[in-house]
Amino acid sequence: MGTGIDDRADDRFARLTAREQEVTVLLAQGASAKSISQILGLSPRTVDCHASSIIRKLGARNRTHAVALAVHAGIVTPALDLDGLLRRRSRPSALAAAQATTPVVA
Repeated sequence: MGTGIDDRADDRFARLTAREQEVTVLLAQGASAKSISQILGLSPRTVDCHASSIIRKLGARNRTHAVALAVHAGIVTPALDLDGLLRRRSRPSALAAAQATTPVVA
């Protein structure tokens, strides 16, 4: 049964340049092209070019799919900032309720 994720993606990450790998990690953290450009000292257009190259090299459909491939391959592990999500949500009670019903794994 397939997962919808290409298991050959692991091999494709070897084709990414060091800069493309940096951009992939930042995309996985949810950074926008503008914020990535500020972090890496590039223009937003250059970041977009790197993202397009990443998508092409990985055989992804879009940036989100490229990040999913990276997570599946274990290349990146995005951090989930639940406190940050609670502060930004317009309806924090919905997320808080979801947290309360989520089992804690020790």
